[in-house]
This record gives sequence, C-alpha cells and structure tokens, in this order.
Amino acid sequence: MVINPTNYIEMKILSMYRLMLLVCAVCCLVSCSPEEEKLAPMRMFIPKGEIVSTSGITFVALMWEPPLYSSGKAVKYDVAVSKDSTFATTAFTLQTDTAGVLLNDTQLDVRTDYFARVRAKGADTTLDSKWLRSPAFQIKGEQIFLPVRATELKAISTTLRWTVTPGITKIVLTPATGAAIEATVSTAEAADGAKVIKGLAANMTYNADIFAGTKSKGYLSFKTLTLPNFTVIVKPADNLITVLDTCSNNAFIGLEPGTYDIKDAGGAYANLVIRQKTVTLQSISGDPLDTKVNFKEVTLKGDGAGIKLNGIEFDGQAGAGAYFINLTGLNADADPAVFTSIEMENCLIRNTVNCIFRGNRAGNLAHKINLIKMNNCVAGDNGGSYTYFTMDKMDFVKLELTNSTFYNIGRAFISWSTALTGNAKPTVIVDNCTFNNFGSDGRNYVLLDANSNPLDFVFTNSILYNLPKAGSTIGSSLIRATGANTAITYSYNNVFNVTTGAGAPVNMPAYAYITATANKAIDLGWTATTTNFTLPAASELRTAGKTGGVVGDPRWTY
Repeated sequence: MVINPTNYIEMKILSMYRLMLLVCAVCCLVSCSPEEEKLAPMRMFIPKGEIVSTSGITFVALMWEPPLYSSGKAVKYDVAVSKDSTFATTAFTLQTDTAGVLLNDTQLDVRTDYFARVRAKGADTTLDSKWLRSPAFQIKGEQIFLPVRATELKAISTTLRWTVTPGITKIVLTPATGAAIEATVSTAEAADGAKVIKGLAANMTYNADIFAGTKSKGYLSFKTLTLPNFTVIVKPADNLITVLDTCSNNAFIGLEPGTYDIKDAGGAYANLVIRQKTVTLQSISGDPLDTKVNFKEVTLKGDGAGIKLNGIEFDGQAGAGAYFINLTGLNADADPAVFTSIEMENCLIRNTVNCIFRGNRAGNLAHKINLIKMNNCVAGDNGGSYTYFTMDKMDFVKLELTNSTFYNIGRAFISWSTALTGNAKPTVIVDNCTFNNFGSDGRNYVLLDANSNPLDFVFTNSILYNLPKAGSTIGSSLIRATGANTAITYSYNNVFNVTTGAGAPVNMPAYAYITATANKAIDLGWTATTTNFTLPAASELRTAGKTGGVVGDPRWTY
C-alpha cells in the first residue's frame, strides 16, 4: 500500500487535536464550578480534626468536628466501633445526625479498650467520605471494691470487700497465668460486702471483677503472698505434741486446715510444751477460721523457749484451758529462764479459765523476755480470777498490743504490780485496740498496774467500753504507774461507760507526766454481751485517730 505523505501528516495532526480536546474535557470535569461543588460531597469530605473521647463511670462520649462546607447543611454519619484498631472485626455500627455519640455500658465492656471510626454520609455509598479514626477509649466503670487489707491477703487466699450494692452475684478472678476463677457471691456475702476467696496460687497477680448479673461493678488487682518455706507440715491427724517435742530450734511448722485436739496417749487434753527452743506455728491457709487448735495450755520451758503464732484459732473450752501461754523454768516452774519472744498475729484466742498470759511463776526478775506482741487478733471469753496479762515479777523489754479486740477478759488487763529494782525500763504500747466488758472483784488500776516500776506506757487510738462487768465493782483509777522517769501517753481514745460499778467514774490519775489529748466519750450502744463492734458508717471515730485514721481495732470499719 502506498501512503501519501501529505495525507499522513494531516491525519496525525487531527489525532493530536482530538487528544487535546479530550484532555481539556477531563480537566473541566475535575475543576468543578462552585455550584457543582455544593452538589458533590466528594470522598475527601471527611469530618475535621480528631475524634475526642470523654470517659465516665457508665458511659463514654465521642465528639468530632463537622466536615468543611457543611455549615447549615444536614450531615449524617456512620460510626463503627471495634476492639481492634485495624477494624478487622466490628463490634457494632450506628448512624447519627450530630457530630458526636454517647455510648454506655450496655454497649461496651467497661475498662476495655475500643476504637471508633466515623465518616460523613453522601447522597449514595459511592460518595461517602473517607473514615476518621479515633485513638483508644474506654468506659471507666463503677468501683465498689474496697482496697484489700494487708492483714487479709494470704499466700493461697484473700478476703475481698466492697461497698454493699444490690444485686451482686459473682466475682471473677483472672490470674497472670492460668484459667480464670468464677466465685459465686451468696446472699449473705452480698449483704456483708465480703467474700473469702480460697484456693489461689501463691505469689500470683490476680485481676478481680465483681458483677451484678453481667454488669461489672468494680475491679482491682492484688498479688498473693509467697508461700512460706515450712520446715514441717502437719495434718489434724498428726500428734502436735510429738511434733513440737521433736522439732529443731526455729522450726517453721505449717498446719493444714482442720481441727487439732491437743491430747495425750490416753485421750486427755494435755499441755503443748516447747522446751528450750523457739518455734513458729502458722496455718497454711492463713485463715484462723479454717484452722483450729483445741488446747489446754501452751507451756514455754527454760532458756531459749519462745513461740510465734499466725493465722490460727485457739480454743480452750474443750480442754478447760487455765492459761493460753504459761512461762515456767525448765525443771521447775520457778527455775530462772531467759525466754526469746512471744508473737501472736492474726489469731482468735478464746475460752481461757484464768488468763491469756501467765508470767509470774518465778522470783523477782528471774524470768526474762524480750518481746510479747499481739497484732490483728481477737481474744476474749476469759474467766475472772486473774488479770489477763499477768506479768508480775517479770523482767521484760516490750509489750506491744495493736489492731486487736479484747472482750470479756477478766478482772483487769495488765498487772506488773511487784515493785522491782535493777531491771531496764520497759515499754508498753496499746494502739488501735477495742475493749469491751472487763473488770471485777473490786480491783483497782484495771487497765494497768505498774506500781512504782518505771515504764513508758502508750495507750492511743483505742476504745474502752463497759467497765466493769455487770454486777461487779472496780476501783476509781484506771492505772497506777508512779515510777521515776515514767512517761504516759493517753490520747485519741474513746472511753464510755467506765465506772466503779457503784455509779462513780473511773479516771486516769493526775500525774504530771501524763499526756492526754483528744479523748472522746461517744456512746456506741454496746452492751456487755456485744461481740460485733462495727462502727456506724457515719461515726466520727472512723477518722478521729491521731493521724486521721480509725479509733479502735481497724477490722470494725469494714
């Protein structure tokens, strides 16, 4: 075929002209007129700025700015919500005609991160704007849980407490590793606002959620304690007398849950004797309500004898226990002896015939001990023939009683009434303790009788109530402590219905060395038989302590 060069050039020019017309037409379509722009909310017609979230207890509010050129116009928005920032899955979607939405705890799980994306709606789906994405947001959720008390946090159990709220049904505990635990809350537990959780792993972090039906009402985290490295672990069927007789000095003995009857080979209740060594007895669970020892007496004999007790209930009723702890010499009661220490933590001690502690069996200063300590204990139902802490003639360094409750405890509380010489000045501390119903036999100085022995005595943040016992009488002075260089602090206490039993008040003496500050006399309505000493919710005693804390045993604020 022969091509005419002139015609060929003309054809190329015509093709180029047509291409230029097409390009111009496209450019005209892209560069819309202002009128056309009003009619076409293009895909770039996206909400402005960013999505801002405001979290509340039961809701979260999401807000954004309307798109450009939307002033005066009705704009609708698609809102998608997901737990996944990539929106691979969507929890739910909704539409709104306002630049914001309010989401509540029926739509979202509380304390869970969510993400939202928003787009402006066009005339049809091909004209919807691009998505505007939010940062993570969540609903804060209600918080009815109270902080876990340090004294109630154990290695394999804990007590969880909350503000009583209608409808509480369960607690879910999620460990750092392993399967979640669902614990049903009974009607009684819901009314009390407390549940003991057992069967936990030691040294484990747990997240706890409390629910009313499917709604979370509170959340907290705690870590269980490390399980002690027990030297010996015993069961209720084991002979605890033999265990203590044969164990080594400083043995750490763990008691599995159950009831231990301290009996001899003939089946009679017998003394639990610790000879010239110091041992620790501790419940494995850490809960005195599931580990009980029925005792006759715990006897410490000879130099080096001492005991530490933790998380156990001690009951002297079945064994007719005369004393809980009795100090004696190695071969005879009056033999001299230097004991180590006596420490009682998180224990229940009740039903002693005479007293909780007897230390007056030897001559003056012949029995010596460094420390006698009781913390976070409840002790009571004692007979009236002895003073509860009978310490006459002893040489001791410190008696410390804290965060504990004493009820129905005998004719007087502390007796160190033998006049002594040559001993160091000891310290007696009673702090954050609750007392109810003691004093009898016409005894004077029912709180403390130190005679002329110098000491430092601190009685603070405590409640002294209903003295003497019904039908009994006591003397008119709470204490005697006339020794040179004695110092006494008696402050931030609540003292009510403390009389001689014959109508006259019982007072602190007018010693110049007594510091008495901020003591109160508030009627709490207790009687001689009261055993639940919970302070009213609005009681000023909840915050009247020296540092703004509770007056009395802190356990009664829950």
